[in-house]
Amino acid sequence: EPKETGELVEYRINTPVTIPRNSSALIPIVNQIIEGERMSLYNSSRHAKFPYAAVRLRNTTGLTLEAGPVTIMENDSYAGEALLDVLKSGDTRILPFALDQSVSVVVRDKYERKPVWRVRSWQGFIYMDYKEENQKIYHLESLSDRQKVVYVEHPVNPSLTLVGKEKPIEVTHNYYRFKVDLKPRESYPLMVIEEWQGYQTIRLEDFDSPEIGDVNWLLSQNIVDKKFVAFLTEVMERRQMIRTLLEARKRYQEQVMQFKAEQERARENVRTLGSTSERYRRAIDEAEDKIAEAVVNINELTQKITEMRQEYANFINQTLQSEIAAEVREIPQQRQA
Repeated sequence: EPKETGELVEYRINTPVTIPRNSSALIPIVNQIIEGERMSLYNSSRHAKFPYAAVRLRNTTGLTLEAGPVTIMENDSYAGEALLDVLKSGDTRILPFALDQSVSVVVRDKYERKPVWRVRSWQGFIYMDYKEENQKIYHLESLSDRQKVVYVEHPVNPSLTLVGKEKPIEVTHNYYRFKVDLKPRESYPLMVIEEWQGYQTIRLEDFDSPEIGDVNWLLSQNIVDKKFVAFLTEVMERRQMIRTLLEARKRYQEQVMQFKAEQERARENVRTLGSTSERYRRAIDEAEDKIAEAVVNINELTQKITEMRQEYANFINQTLQSEIAAEVREIPQQRQA
């Protein structure tokens, strides 16, 4: 009978055993049939092309089995060696013991970027949510005339969500385990699909960014919440008004540079011709008047632009959210690189 002593296990045998002095003996603790399954275990990090022949062992003895070597016999023939960790009663272990070349595995990867499905506004940014789908296809092919049970270990990635019709029979800390029953000479494509949530951003306050074109693209989509559509429409209208004022101010600034250049040429002529050059003196005064008028307009526009930008900044600082109707979802054209 076993008795746990701290982290150790003490075995008490029912029948006393006498061992002569200066001798040793092997004493069988367990001699019974327990649950097990012959299987093939594939893990691409262990071997890229073939799975390992393995035994899935469940300890049904009621005892704790100590760690040590295990000899695997199949059809009364030696099949291989395995190492067993400490196995408590009721626990299960998979013991690989040899490379199984009767099952071939080819792994292919496929990536797909899904269309934008949701749009969000928060603190002056637009977030366009989309999903990325990673597909790993394990193409299993049986080269044997016998039924095969294959377990495929697929790495667990905490940032990815497992989707699709294939479901693991169990999940460990590091792996999903999928079970595939292969008939003789049969092939089966095990498709493991994982999904990741991503997003693109548009900084609405940036008047020089080409990304604002994505706002026009969003307006062409079937956004479910009409309040969000109204928000985007007003964003574009306010931006256009500000850009119109910016362009007008730029034209006045260019005029100021032109008038100053004309004024400088007139001054140079006065210096060259002397006090008799009355025509050039009038040109200097006229240019000065035009410069002063343009500067007044520039200052008025600058004040108006500052006010409208502040109003715009307050307006875009809204928290809104809406889905995009599934039947018309697309990927922004300029993002399909």
